[in-house]
Amino acid sequence: TDIEGKPTTTRGIVAPKLPLLMFFVSPTCSPCKALVPKFQAWAAELSGRVRVVLISSGSANENSDKFGEQICRALFVGKDREFPESVSAKWTPSALFVDSNGRIASHIAAGDTAIIELVEKISNSDLHDEFLHFTVGNGNGHHSHVDLGARIPDFAIDAIDGRKVSSSHLAGKPTLIAFWSTTCPHCERMASEFKEWDASRTPDDPEVIVFSDGEKEPHTKLGFTAPIVLDKGNELSAKLGMFGTPSAILIDEHGRFASEIAVGAPQIWSLIGKRK
Repeated sequence: TDIEGKPTTTRGIVAPKLPLLMFFVSPTCSPCKALVPKFQAWAAELSGRVRVVLISSGSANENSDKFGEQICRALFVGKDREFPESVSAKWTPSALFVDSNGRIASHIAAGDTAIIELVEKISNSDLHDEFLHFTVGNGNGHHSHVDLGARIPDFAIDAIDGRKVSSSHLAGKPTLIAFWSTTCPHCERMASEFKEWDASRTPDDPEVIVFSDGEKEPHTKLGFTAPIVLDKGNELSAKLGMFGTPSAILIDEHGRFASEIAVGAPQIWSLIGKRK
């Protein structure tokens, strides 16, 4: 429905002969609220070239209070997350570009950094290109090699504290898989903040598993609440999309890849909605 409660369909959202940029948001999402000025600026910047809409959940009043009257004119509310999940938009905020023929023409951009990158590419591209498609990097010019929406490979492995960690244990709640190294200076710089966030996670935050390599003792000293798995030679980590350290990826409650790889502290914080 639109913000006034009028039923609509995805066909009704598409503007004739215009591409569509959909932002997936939630009235309970703090990073979504922080992006409101950018949503407004992007809608103005892309006016006449791209239709910009927001897809949300919750009640009309919750969304009006969160996003304001002006932006809610282009906001649509679903009773559940069936539509976002059907296009692998498992996280908020995220974005998806649809070309003028109604075809999906981008990866899902999850987190504010990836969204900004996607919008910049759209702004600087010929939107009439027959083969238009946008990949979304991790902020360092690289792109992950995972298929969004695909199931992660099956695995079963022990954490350093004896906890059992397996692909089946990821069912039921989103999980952040972080790739770490005790010899990585970038990991060392973000370790205290990661430890603080890990220890203070709320029910709205994802579960966490840390994959690393090396000896047990230096990992024990990290003091993370999350289980730490020592993956010799990073063999399993590579299958899960690891692209250097520190990096991270979101897995949805069904055990499917739900984001691009985030590399480096700023991108990881963006991915989990922790603004730095």
